[in-house]
Amino acid sequence: MHSSSRINKQWSTGISGHNWVGETDVIKTATIGGQQMTAMQWSEDGSEYALIYLGQTSTGFGSLSAAQGVASSFAISVLAKMSASISAVA
Repeated sequence: MHSSSRINKQWSTGISGHNWVGETDVIKTATIGGQQMTAMQWSEDGSEYALIYLGQTSTGFGSLSAAQGVASSFAISVLAKMSASISAVA
């Protein structure tokens, strides 16, 4: 089981050019940067949606399309955080 950490940040909204796959408005997936990203309903009542990418989670989106619209920005942030955590080996 992977531990996940949350990234809380306001994402710039934009048009997502990714091909999202899924048969319902509860969960969709797309390949971003060669890795799967999931946009999904986070709350039981459907009032909150989340993005999950490489073990990182961002919640608080009001709709699935809102989450999908910031997917690229979220992926960039996750990859930047991962890159910054790599230290040079002496």
